[in-house]
Amino acid sequence: MECIDKSITDICLDAGVESQRTFNRVSRERYKVTPREYRNLYREQYISQTHDEISGMEK
Repeated sequence: MECIDKSITDICLDAGVESQRTFNRVSRERYKVTPREYRNLYREQYISQTHDEISGMEK
């Protein structure tokens, strides 16, 4: 689920799921978030981690 350059629809189709609605439902059941919510959480975590690494290099 970490394909940040692809659209959610493309990831859905690559996973072999023809319906984005089904993809969202299964994701919500399994991971407790939709693919879009997961992507946003991943981006926030990545940005925070990158910021921390840069700050550590400046010290």
